[in-house]
Amino acid sequence: MLALRSKLCKLTLSFEFANKNLFQFSTQPKLNEIQTKSEDLDTMIDKRNDEILNSMKSQGLPEFLTPHQTWVYTMESNTKMNKIMVLDPIVFNFNPRIDILNDVVRWEKECLRPGNESQKSRAEKRGSGRKPWPQKGTGRARQGSVRAPHFMGGGKAHAIKPSDHSYNLPKRLQCHGVSTLFTLRHLQGDMIVVDRLLPEPDPENKADIPVRSEYLFNLLERYNCNSIYFVDDYADPKFDFLMDKSQRRSQEEGKFFSYQVSSHSQRAFDLIRCDKLVITVAALRLFERRIATKLR
Repeated sequence: MLALRSKLCKLTLSFEFANKNLFQFSTQPKLNEIQTKSEDLDTMIDKRNDEILNSMKSQGLPEFLTPHQTWVYTMESNTKMNKIMVLDPIVFNFNPRIDILNDVVRWEKECLRPGNESQKSRAEKRGSGRKPWPQKGTGRARQGSVRAPHFMGGGKAHAIKPSDHSYNLPKRLQCHGVSTLFTLRHLQGDMIVVDRLLPEPDPENKADIPVRSEYLFNLLERYNCNSIYFVDDYADPKFDFLMDKSQRRSQEEGKFFSYQVSSHSQRAFDLIRCDKLVITVAALRLFERRIATKLR
């Protein structure tokens, strides 16, 4: 927990220096239904940017209060950039709260606890229940059973039983913690928005050459990090197979990969643990839509 708090403090300090020109917005852009398969990437980004800027103009905000923007990269090269994407000011404009981040991480860990600890009480211990010696005449203290807790091999007093350690945390606090981490990653330059996780196949080659596990480790060298948190808008079976195939090598080399779908809840602990966040444009739109509706 001390290591976690120290890492959160480092994130907060870097956020304070980068947050001098940030402003809070109370606008909520109206999003249409997301159809990532039918829309083109450029059309999707332009449509999203226009929605955010139009919503800000409708609120009468000054022009110099521009929201955050980020480049959209391609997986073929780290220097090739397609578009500039405008980020939702409701999601990417949070002041860091160490207490909320600590509550969210602790809640995630408690929900993941198996809670299968079990001990035997004196009633569950194997053996007879007769008295070890007569009540009187031996000069020793009276005893009723050798399965009493103070006997060797006896039962456990107040034995621990399997229990559920999970508890409910308000969804607004969950979204606040995750949005803060996304904002910190963006301001530190650790959030990389891409068009897709896997590189596009070469149109000249008719055969679809499979992507090997070396592809993930090349990304670590490209981004100069030891761990990456991938987020996509749908579960890609090819990328799932690629993640499973690279698990053994990543454990041997001390690397870490995490893959999550944007429609599911994002794990704050993995966001803190990983050095880089790689998210697709469609996944970022889904994330902004899901978080912004709960933070209105």
